[in-house]
Amino acid sequence: MPAKQESSAIDPHPNSQSSQALLVFPVADQWFALPLESVRAVLTADLLQPVAGSLDDLAGWLDVQGQEVLVLDMTQTLLPGAHSASPQQIILLRAGASWMGLATTGIPETISVPTDKIQQIFNRSTGSPWAMWTCRADQRTITVLDPDKFVGDLCPVS
Repeated sequence: MPAKQESSAIDPHPNSQSSQALLVFPVADQWFALPLESVRAVLTADLLQPVAGSLDDLAGWLDVQGQEVLVLDMTQTLLPGAHSASPQQIILLRAGASWMGLATTGIPETISVPTDKIQQIFNRSTGSPWAMWTCRADQRTITVLDPDKFVGDLCPVS
C-alpha cells in the first residue's frame, strides 16, 4: 500500500526570518526535532509493514512511490535500551537521495523557535552524535537532529 500523508501536524509556513521551523517529537522522556524542511510527511503507523527477523532498531518498512523505505524505531535508535511502545506515527524524511522513516510513539508537532533560543552543541560526547543544536521551547529542552548526517549514517544507500 503506498504511503499517504495522514497528519495535519505539519504546517509548511510557520517560520519567519528570525525563527527556525521544527517538527518536534518525544522519545522516551526526552524531546527531539528535525528541521521542518527535511520532513516530507507524517504518516499513521498502521502503514508500517513488518520485517521478519528484524533488528531492535528496525520498526518495519513503507512503500513510498514504489520504493521500500526502512522505518527505524526512534526510541532504540536515539536512546538504546529505553522502553519502546507501539509506534503511533511515522516521520518520513529525505536527505539527498536517501529516504528514511522514523517511528515515534508520540504525536509530532510543528513549532517555530526564535533563533536567539538556539544553542550550538560543541561537546558531542554528551549527547546524540546526530545533534546540531539544542533549544528551549514550551518549557522543554529539544535536541535538533541533523537530517543529512542522521539519514547518511543510518541509511547510507537508497
